[in-house]
Amino acid sequence: MSAETGIVLAPGARTAHTAPPDIAIVALDRVRPRSRAVAVGCFDGVHRGHRRVVDGCDTVLTFDPHPLAVLRPEAAPLLLTDRADQARRLAASGVREIVIVPFDAAWAAMPAAEFVDLVLVDLLRARLVSVGANFRFGAFGHGSGATLAADPRFTTRVTPLVTAGADTVSSSRIRALVTAGNVRQAAHLLGEPHVQPALRRGADLRFASGLAVPRTGEYSVLVDGVPSRWRAGGSGDRDTGDTHASSGDLVEVTFLSRITD
Repeated sequence: MSAETGIVLAPGARTAHTAPPDIAIVALDRVRPRSRAVAVGCFDGVHRGHRRVVDGCDTVLTFDPHPLAVLRPEAAPLLLTDRADQARRLAASGVREIVIVPFDAAWAAMPAAEFVDLVLVDLLRARLVSVGANFRFGAFGHGSGATLAADPRFTTRVTPLVTAGADTVSSSRIRALVTAGNVRQAAHLLGEPHVQPALRRGADLRFASGLAVPRTGEYSVLVDGVPSRWRAGGSGDRDTGDTHASSGDLVEVTFLSRITD
């Protein structure tokens, strides 16, 4: 199979991934009042470090779009998971609710103390807040795990960064491995193979331009569970236009190993 990139799935379009039925995805302004154990973060990829952060939490509070897409659009990352696959991985870790913050300039400017008061205490009624060691929030990133730990209204858990051999497990490291073609090491840090939805048109696979996929080389993959080979195109074939997927079969591509450059 050859590669094409550049599609952007239309908002709300069905992808190859389907969110599991045992997890709710709700907007922040639609949450129901109840006591919660809340993990806060982006959780792109739901890697081995993320799983420690969400352990024991019934709710994940995350952001859409990724905060860097608002704060530094030129540095907006390619995503390791679409929303449905993120939900699947979080559900497998015991999470039963994903609450979405519609991140924009107003949210970016919100002081850390206001975020704690309005979101964590008033809306989510958090009894436990779990974050990673490098988590920052609030205007200018002034809020941290230490900020949360100083608040007596809930218990705070700050999870240390996880390492795997010489690698620190992080979404940015995994993205770098995926785009460089080292999908085996990416899977090691993720805790499972890297998977992305794609549009199949004949022998071609097209991936949404905002998703992290290898840039060059030939790979052993599963396409909807069926073994296959896939050749990525060059780095110049990633189009950032707004072409919407309109025809073809939506499939799930699992990246197993790199065969050739």
